[in-house]
Amino acid sequence: MAQTIVSVAALQATIARALHNAPADRARIERAATLIALGHVQQTAADEFTCESQRTLGVHYVVTPDGCSCVDAQRRPEQRCKHQYAARIALAAARAAVCVRISRAA
Repeated sequence: MAQTIVSVAALQATIARALHNAPADRARIERAATLIALGHVQQTAADEFTCESQRTLGVHYVVTPDGCSCVDAQRRPEQRCKHQYAARIALAAARAAVCVRISRAA
């Protein structure tokens, strides 16, 4: 899959929206932002990502905006894990960047 380059401003705006929409999940969203900043989130399909574990070297989780293979997501299926937030933020920021590119080209 081709790499999408997203500006820091677009990423910051997307993270700010996530924090505004889910203030109770602030810690998870901040850890998701760290995963993105460290380059641990890779898009593998249109709505599928892999996230590298922060704790265990070499472990990667398969993530979609609605699910994750990590232990936290299995333990707490009613909540989004940091990997799910990372995937959702990365996807939203990439979509916003595409919209900006299209509107500027017009």
